[in-house]
Amino acid sequence: MSSKRQSICTAVGTAFKAILISNGYQTDLGKHIFEWRTTPLEPNEMPGIMWRDATNNYEGPVIGRTSNELFFECEICFSGSTAPAKMRDYIADFRKCLMDNNTWGCLAVGTSMITDETSNIEQADRKTGATALKFAVKYITSSTDF
Repeated sequence: MSSKRQSICTAVGTAFKAILISNGYQTDLGKHIFEWRTTPLEPNEMPGIMWRDATNNYEGPVIGRTSNELFFECEICFSGSTAPAKMRDYIADFRKCLMDNNTWGCLAVGTSMITDETSNIEQADRKTGATALKFAVKYITSSTDF
């Protein structure tokens, strides 16, 4: 049996892969999803999301339960002549994904978006950019479901 943290991470990865126009989103951002990737995306892998579960803050235990706040760091990488406008659609789809999966299949109490910060890089006539996003998932564990 997986830990609750692993179950939440699995749910996050699955939800990111579902960010597709065919699922009611504005973009097909979910076609290229990379967990814990450390190298830059290649042009044929954009747009894409690189994500990681970075930090887990603990509070408790109180009556055998621990409150956890799991922080995720994500980067949406994109390219193209309309990169700045498209970037806003990627952020909207990312936020919609978090809202649609707020409790990650009842594994969590809730999810909060923390920040997004975008940087664009222009090289000749090719525009590329990246948006760094952070969000937190609050969940409760007991002595049997860490």
